[in-house]
Amino acid sequence: MNGTILQVFATHLQTGGCSNDMQLRYNSMRDLKAWAGNFSSPQIAAGDFNADPDQIDTTSGMLPRFVDTWWSVGTGSRFTAFGPNPTMKLDYWFADSGGGAVPQTSEVVYSTGGVSDHYPIQATFVIK
Repeated sequence: MNGTILQVFATHLQTGGCSNDMQLRYNSMRDLKAWAGNFSSPQIAAGDFNADPDQIDTTSGMLPRFVDTWWSVGTGSRFTAFGPNPTMKLDYWFADSGGGAVPQTSEVVYSTGGVSDHYPIQATFVIK
């Protein structure tokens, strides 16, 4: 990005039906944060985390290394699943807490139709 290396990470965490989905998601987020620590900043991360913010936006989840863009600059409803009338936030865009990727917008895009039972999130960033 104009001479700055931007690290981008994507994930799709455990969906349900495993022996302990919550703990497995916590383990996956711990491992993702540790792996991302091997790379330079700025960093952004996104994906289907298959859990609401009470699990994902915690220190056992993505905090403090990554910050959910929706809580910073989100507009509209935050719910991404399950269409056509979503009632859960399972999908996320994150910026690393170092401030090198500053979220400017974050919104759920409901005009995608029936491609998936989740609606995508569109986020924009300023890279410093």
